[in-house]
Amino acid sequence: MDVLKTTRGNANGWRVVIPGEAGAAISQLTEAEQEAVRRGLAVLQEYGARGGSSLPVDPLNGPDPLYLLRLPDAPDVRVVVRVFPDGVVEVEDVVRPKTLRNVFHAHAS
Repeated sequence: MDVLKTTRGNANGWRVVIPGEAGAAISQLTEAEQEAVRRGLAVLQEYGARGGSSLPVDPLNGPDPLYLLRLPDAPDVRVVVRVFPDGVVEVEDVVRPKTLRNVFHAHAS
């Protein structure tokens, strides 16, 4: 998949940035999952992470402005994004729920 490093902003001012590490994670997904991520990021570019989107975007508890994007067309993939005040949505990571459960379980032990 040719992941764009940065997508252009739209009329609403949102711009999605995909750093190299996140792009590498996306490239490890199946073609169908990659397409679901592209569609999800296009929705974030249109609406931002804070609302107006038909996609489930959940704020993560913590001091950082992080959100978890769930993709209906790729239920085994989660995209973690950081939202900056200047209208930038940056992809932090792409993970599978199983990985998240393992990480949280390890921290709880």
